[in-house]
Amino acid sequence: IQSAGARDYHFYEGLQTHLSQPEGFVLLSIYLAVTWMLNLMPNSYYSFDGGIQWPRVFLCLAIQDGLQYAMHRIEHSVSPKLYQMSHKPHHRFTNPRLFDAFNGSMADTILMILAPLYGTAMIVQDCNVWTYMAFGSMYANWLVLIH
Repeated sequence: IQSAGARDYHFYEGLQTHLSQPEGFVLLSIYLAVTWMLNLMPNSYYSFDGGIQWPRVFLCLAIQDGLQYAMHRIEHSVSPKLYQMSHKPHHRFTNPRLFDAFNGSMADTILMILAPLYGTAMIVQDCNVWTYMAFGSMYANWLVLIH
């Protein structure tokens, strides 16, 4: 229980902190660039044909959520050392704000966001670029809303 209440929220401070921390925006940008440029995604993800495949977007969201839940449970239960190294920094936010959903540790971002993202792409291999972008936008907004 927080007795002191929430600290003041300064949007530009949060934005600057978010953009300057490698475990958030920077690491995700590197992941997206590397997987795209090195053709590590299924072939259909590079196709601009067609529109957004909404059933696939929702399938990706469900699989991503399941994989992220599994990774979250693993981080909390496999070993205290893994938890201390990876996920505990994320729990420093006792009153999360807009950008806090993406700020944790490098290991946490890799285990909780990047590995499930890549796993989802390997499971749902028939999305086009528009579907993947719609999924990514909805997933990023979901992360903000649940924190």
